[in-house]
Amino acid sequence: MSHLTVSPIKILEIDALRRAAQSFGAQFAEKKTFHSYQGDSKCEYVIALPQVNYEIGIVRNKDNSFSLSHDPYGHSGSHHDGHKLVERFGKNLGLLSQAYSRQVVMAQARKKGFMITERRLPSGELRLQLLSV
Repeated sequence: MSHLTVSPIKILEIDALRRAAQSFGAQFAEKKTFHSYQGDSKCEYVIALPQVNYEIGIVRNKDNSFSLSHDPYGHSGSHHDGHKLVERFGKNLGLLSQAYSRQVVMAQARKKGFMITERRLPSGELRLQLLSV
């Protein structure tokens, strides 16, 4: 039985994803398989957390973009620990997707000469403001 879930975000910039993953204390590596409940699945890169068995696979799509695949299955006291990925990166890897988007926006803004300020709102949302220099 497969528990693999594919995050809805389309990854176009691997370096931005690497920086986003590292901001969570995760390791990012070039690897051909990632581990989940069903065993090892094919991928191009892996995001791994220390002391967590399951990994996030970065899978190349036909259009050369990438998708994030992971297994959220698991529970405390088990080697099935996909729930730890959800705890760190959010449901459907939403927090990781948000961090990736932030990295992309910031890199593009810097290239165009903008100064960037960040503010965390009481709701938890992140507000980026781009200022002309």
